[in-house]
Amino acid sequence: MDNALGRMRRQIRFRTFALMVLSVLGCALFWHVRQPLRGNWPQVDAKVKSHYEYAAKGVHCSLGPDYAANGKPVHGHFTILDLCNAAPSIGMMAQLGVDPGEAGWLIVPEYSGMPMRQLIVTGTAIAVPVLGWAFRTGLTIRSLLAVSRLGARPWHEVAGVVVTSSWATRGLRSPCPDACNCGRK
Repeated sequence: MDNALGRMRRQIRFRTFALMVLSVLGCALFWHVRQPLRGNWPQVDAKVKSHYEYAAKGVHCSLGPDYAANGKPVHGHFTILDLCNAAPSIGMMAQLGVDPGEAGWLIVPEYSGMPMRQLIVTGTAIAVPVLGWAFRTGLTIRSLLAVSRLGARPWHEVAGVVVTSSWATRGLRSPCPDACNCGRK
């Protein structure tokens, strides 16, 4: 019994630590994916040099804007979740939000793009394992508490006769009809 309690305590320590690590990693990943949506990136003017329409779980349009970031010309890509007819046409100017640390990461504020879908998918991909792991940790804690409560009760001796070794036929017989309350008042 003590070995089982020790194993359960180690499981709880490991699962709690793993749950904390998963939660921290999930929050960091969610924060990273959410960066374009905060709106504090510097806005730059860009000229649309290319765009093409493609179908992948719906029709999307990929824009190829040219813009200057940190004094250097950059050609970027941004996918909007709409037809190319709704996007800026080739040669038009558009406002972009550009990550100051990484000039290739951009967002077109007027159009719904992949960052929102990425945010939903990332949030779901983080929530499922974290919640599953939290559920397993909770079950282990509940099991440990149940075993600890059982072990804290006073023990009493019960005599019995083994009739058969088969578990299905209930092979242990007690001399009194109610083995749990035998000898108690």
